Amino acid sequence: MWSWHSPDEIVGALEQASAMIESGATVSAAIATVGLASATYFRWRKKYGGLSQARLQEMAELKKEVSKLRRALAELESE
Repeated sequence: MWSWHSPDEIVGALEQASAMIESGATVSAAIATVGLASATYFRWRKKYGGLSQARLQEMAELKKEVSKLRRALAELESE
């Protein structure tokens, strides 16, 4: 069964695995402890690697602002 994870959950899992790896655990052991398949871990790391929770929140706020600006522009263009 598919399980969809939010970006917050993904970054949290990656941070947890990264902390385990830095403390001396093997990558495979860290992935297993977090509860991920290795393919999922590496795909997530490629997409979200290096992001922190704060940076992710900042990106979400910027996306909302861009959306508001696009709506305002569309309203101005329609007038």
